[in-house]
Amino acid sequence: MHAAHYGFDAVAWTHGAQQVQRWNGLGAAGLIELYDRTLPKDVNRIMKPLGGACEPLGVFVPTNFSIRQTENGYEVYSPGNELLGIAPTLEDARAFVPDQGHEQLFEVHGVRLPVAMRKAILDSGFPAWG
Repeated sequence: MHAAHYGFDAVAWTHGAQQVQRWNGLGAAGLIELYDRTLPKDVNRIMKPLGGACEPLGVFVPTNFSIRQTENGYEVYSPGNELLGIAPTLEDARAFVPDQGHEQLFEVHGVRLPVAMRKAILDSGFPAWG
């Protein structure tokens, strides 16, 4: 509902292996089961009536700068955590990305939310996960 309300094009989540790395291997089997099997299966069940399905998506993650959303917009930081600028929109934040800004592409699980699907979600909702 949140993603539809704010007009997001997709919802995505990392693979289980990425979560295992993030949490230093804690509960590896459970994290892989949840992120790679349970979530995709349940997303397919929930989104099927709307014409959606879980699929691989790509996301770009900055490697030598960062952008943080705040109440006032977006803050862009250097690798040394120096504030480079504040912008009202993510699009405007691009002006503060260093000339040598670099991003790495990661594959994640996700579901695309075209305009018609977002409208259907907002009009009808869907059952809670679980």
